[in-house]
Amino acid sequence: MGQMRFRVHDRNRIAPDALQRVYVTGAEEIPWTTRASWDGDQLVVERSVNDSGNVSVPWLVEPQRQCILTTSTLMERTRPYLLEVELARGLIQRIRSRLAIWQWLGLEVSPELEERLQTATREFALAATTQAEPAESATSAIRAISQAFAVGEDLAADYARQAIKARQKQAPISTLLGVSLGPDTPDVAMRRKL
Repeated sequence: MGQMRFRVHDRNRIAPDALQRVYVTGAEEIPWTTRASWDGDQLVVERSVNDSGNVSVPWLVEPQRQCILTTSTLMERTRPYLLEVELARGLIQRIRSRLAIWQWLGLEVSPELEERLQTATREFALAATTQAEPAESATSAIRAISQAFAVGEDLAADYARQAIKARQKQAPISTLLGVSLGPDTPDVAMRRKL
């Protein structure tokens, strides 16, 4: 049985009923049967396979706003991960990847949004490099998550606006009309009219 352990600085960000919704996916993004439980200040995530995977956790991004956040791919190891850092890493990685794809497709992004993403990335870098001080690291990671989450929402809204605008500029979709002719083939005069 595979197991991953996470130190969690702020357990209040995981609602009491959320443990049953923690899951792990592999490279194909298919969830494995997962069991999550608390062992002191550590979240223990167990599954039937020993492969690396992405851990998804219901997380209170803001008070009264719970979202599923997912880590980047993690391998099993004896030393526990710091959950806040890994959730920030996963969120920022996904936003940066999505941004690159959408820019390749023609999305125009404001310099302000790019700067906000850089700010979140710098905050994550601080969290990742201060893990020897878990409280400080977790605080930076939580700020990075909050900043990245806001960027992700604005990025998705920009993409939707620009995609709709681009579709509206294209030629209108032609509408075709169909009729049922029944089992008999119409005569030549009727076929020409149709």
